[in-house]
Amino acid sequence: MSIHLQTFRQPAVVATDVCFDLALGVLEAVEFFQRPPVDIRLATATYLELLQGARSPEEQRRIKRFVQPFAVLSLGPMASSNAVQLLLQHSLPDGLTALQALTAATALAHEIPLVTRNVTAYRNIAGLQIAEPYSVDG
Repeated sequence: MSIHLQTFRQPAVVATDVCFDLALGVLEAVEFFQRPPVDIRLATATYLELLQGARSPEEQRRIKRFVQPFAVLSLGPMASSNAVQLLLQHSLPDGLTALQALTAATALAHEIPLVTRNVTAYRNIAGLQIAEPYSVDG
């Protein structure tokens, strides 16, 4: 199920792809983070993925500074188990990765939407609200 960001100003898990867009300087991502239409939350899986992409201690420090103002949502035992089930159900037909399964399980556990541009991987997950933050042509 897709929803429009303008319809709510509530907490939402922002997926790694949107954070990577910001790091790459994608204008729409910069604007999203400068004037967020949601109360930005990050999944622990996203934080780990961002740290994994760091190529130096300075980049690790920059990522820690970036993440600092946002709540980082952890997984409890139920959500961890749900992530396994999501991966089993959606990895082959939808291309869902392990970290995406953890991110989706986090959003589901906290009962908040997931903001991502990668709708395809998440589109068939029952009960998950997905919001596209922007579209980038090209």
